Amino acid sequence: MRSLRQDWPYPVAGLFVAVIAYVADGARGLTGAAAAWLLCVVPIATARVADAAGLRKNSINRGLIVLPPGMLLRAAWTLSGAVAVYYTAREWVGTGFWLATLVFYQVALALQTRHWLRHRRP
Repeated sequence: MRSLRQDWPYPVAGLFVAVIAYVADGARGLTGAAAAWLLCVVPIATARVADAAGLRKNSINRGLIVLPPGMLLRAAWTLSGAVAVYYTAREWVGTGFWLATLVFYQVALALQTRHWLRHRRP
């Protein structure tokens, strides 16, 4: 697991979205933001699993890299988890949950891409 020093934008985005969600929808918005934050932090915490699905060396040499390793796994986790959370707790999370999920997914993807670009082998 990487240190929090590398992933500091994610908690900052969490606080920012939580404040906006609370102002917009009260406790329901705060609950939705917290659920989305927890849903999207799992791929960051399990980055080794997602990065294990590496790319073949041939595709790297040919310049065929379009997605960071593990991006499809993270997208599937986030989308299926968001649908499950919203289906089971619709009254508690509200529609702001989807906006928070989009924001947190984008921040998590940016952090994973930055980490991948810094540590990839040429």
